Amino acid sequence: MSWKKKLTVDVFDTDFNGVTRASSFLKYLQTAATAQIQEYGPTADDLRANGLAFILSAMDVDIKRPLHAWQTVTNESWGCPGKGFTYPRCYRISDGEGEILTGISHWALLNFREKRIVRYSDEYIGFTPEEPLDMQIPRFRMPPLSELSRMGTYTVHYGVVDQNRHLNNTYYPDMFTSFIDMEGKWVRHLTIRFLKEAPAGSTLTVYARQAETDRYEFLSVREDGAINAEAIFTLADL
Repeated sequence: MSWKKKLTVDVFDTDFNGVTRASSFLKYLQTAATAQIQEYGPTADDLRANGLAFILSAMDVDIKRPLHAWQTVTNESWGCPGKGFTYPRCYRISDGEGEILTGISHWALLNFREKRIVRYSDEYIGFTPEEPLDMQIPRFRMPPLSELSRMGTYTVHYGVVDQNRHLNNTYYPDMFTSFIDMEGKWVRHLTIRFLKEAPAGSTLTVYARQAETDRYEFLSVREDGAINAEAIFTLADL
């Protein structure tokens, strides 16, 4: 059981190169996932009433070609069979010419009243899981801070905070790419691990390394020294 709907790229989804931002793609994916949960339940409000909330732990997104304003595509998402403490979810964006994006994310179900992670169970999803795409979230080891360059700081402001009062996961690509030169470039592939939330009003310090010509490693650190997120972005020329 998947959720599928047409969407049209708007001008505010694109950057100064005229192509869709990576953060816009993540918003499309989140829209598809949320719509399915909202339709089949239990909704985020239902879970919250019982002291539960899904939290994103990692995602891997492969963007095969960029999108431009006014293109219409099919946006699709579905939950996959989980195990242990992981709730996987897959994504696909396509048009008449084939796939534009494929992605996978791993979610955990937090019991915030008891401060523990809940083991996977079908009772927390209201739809039938489908088989995942043939892709996995890659394992990677970040280099020590001594091998990264301090790029600057990022304040978690009103415009990027969600109802949980944390930096919403869809804005992480915007944060990281704001520290590199995106002229004539687009994000071809991204992997992000979300380790600690970034509360509203807090300041993150961003570190990065250009590992290869168009491959960047990013690390964001909270004011208390905890790692907020780790990411690898691969860029491509337009």
